[in-house]
Amino acid sequence: MNNKLLKSLPHRITFIYLIAGLLWILFSDRFLLLFTSNLSVLTQLQTYKGWFFIAMTSLLLFVLLRNYSKRINNIKNDLNKAKQKSEESDKLKSAFLANISHEVRTPLNAILGFSELLRDTTYNEQKRITYLTHIVQNGENLLMLMNNIIDVSIIESGQARFEAENLKISTLMKELQ
Repeated sequence: MNNKLLKSLPHRITFIYLIAGLLWILFSDRFLLLFTSNLSVLTQLQTYKGWFFIAMTSLLLFVLLRNYSKRINNIKNDLNKAKQKSEESDKLKSAFLANISHEVRTPLNAILGFSELLRDTTYNEQKRITYLTHIVQNGENLLMLMNNIIDVSIIESGQARFEAENLKISTLMKELQ
């Protein structure tokens, strides 16, 4: 059901109930007069008619309140599920950030540490080349890590485009070694 129907359903039921009640009041006495003209019997039938109207009203209210209660419970359940998913997502995000923080800091600390060592001019050329090699390797590791994070984010957001192509398993196995 769409929301407009749900919002107007109580209004429709109320309108139908008012029309039915009005018709009941106007025509039920005439209907009862078809069966008897005895005032004592007519009074008793009108009492039963009143009890019938109260019973039908109670039944209608019970059904409406039960349906309303079910809808409220369904909404509560949906909200609880959404809250649980949100909390789970928040925990996963926190764990992801903690892992990424460690993974990013490691090569970054190496880059900063070896760069700081290069400031010292007392090291010989071979030592300086070794430090520069470490800086470049860790810079490449950091770049690869950032590219992987971006790739995962693109895949998870549904923006990735994949193309099928032929692949030789022997070539793939050589690349993996």
